[in-house]
Amino acid sequence: MDHPASNSSANNTPKVDNPASQRADESTKKMVVRRDVERQRRQEMANLHASLRSLLPLEYIKGNRSVSDHMDEATKYIKNLQKMIQEMKHKRNGLNRLSINNTVKPTSVIPRGLNRFSRNCVTVRPCVSGLEVVITSDGLSLPLSRVLRVLLEGGLLTVVGCVTTRVNEASLHTIQIEVSDLARINTIELQQKLIDLV
Repeated sequence: MDHPASNSSANNTPKVDNPASQRADESTKKMVVRRDVERQRRQEMANLHASLRSLLPLEYIKGNRSVSDHMDEATKYIKNLQKMIQEMKHKRNGLNRLSINNTVKPTSVIPRGLNRFSRNCVTVRPCVSGLEVVITSDGLSLPLSRVLRVLLEGGLLTVVGCVTTRVNEASLHTIQIEVSDLARINTIELQQKLIDLV
């Protein structure tokens, strides 16, 4: 009968964990945490790689499957973009210098033979695509076809737009011109030719 009493006293004593067992549990927990952190890091890297790959043009990733190949191609693409930016800056600066040195400030000139109270005038000024010609006429018939012919002769100019507006009984003709080589255009001479027509 002593057995049941000894059993009950053995069940009432608290269990003491083995220190080696505790260390093993902590080591397992650390290993699980490390594994989770590494899985999360790999997932984040995969997402970043997919994002990078989506930004690259097809010709840079075609045939390349490894992450290192994509990184190498991304480097090449970035260097190519930097080179293109430098070339565009150089081209812009050249165009700015050319436009400053070779263009006439916008001027309105009264055609010969008309008094200064006449509404007819010609303005030639630089714009983004090349030149803009504005002709104001006093309502009399303006030979617009001859004006366009003068602008197109020589093949250096391309008319890209022409708009005519009536304002207070006067006609306002705005002609947009694309210029292939602004340095070869004498805007003063062009303006004089147009004045002679108006």
